[in-house]
Amino acid sequence: MSLYSAINAIFGSNESDPRLEKKWNLIGRENELICLPCRRIYSKRGNDYDVALYYVHGKFHAIDATCPHLGGPLDEIVDLEMLITMERPHAMCPWHLYAYDLETGFSPQGLTVDVYETKLKEGNLFILHRDELSLHPYETEV
Repeated sequence: MSLYSAINAIFGSNESDPRLEKKWNLIGRENELICLPCRRIYSKRGNDYDVALYYVHGKFHAIDATCPHLGGPLDEIVDLEMLITMERPHAMCPWHLYAYDLETGFSPQGLTVDVYETKLKEGNLFILHRDELSLHPYETEV
């Protein structure tokens, strides 16, 4: 269970809040995004809501970019050879080597990250997410 999901379970969800309805976000052109096996997709709401986008075995996978264990980055590749040779690829946190299945979000350690639906349309990649997403960081107000 992700931290976001756990908080909603304890304090109640704002699912009915129209600001939190999921929407398809255009991320970029498929032919440009396949050049990197992993990258961070930035949320307008801040780093806690960023997405790690993986391209493995000809398919895009989108998961939370932050490990729920202690907040390590899931948008960094610890072992590229392992990532591309595993039948079911996993993201791995470089801090404590917690692994998360890119299709289910589950880890053998019992933690879970959110998985976001992706789709390709006319050569463009879209991610279904509650926040506005971008390939580039948003400017923050000071």
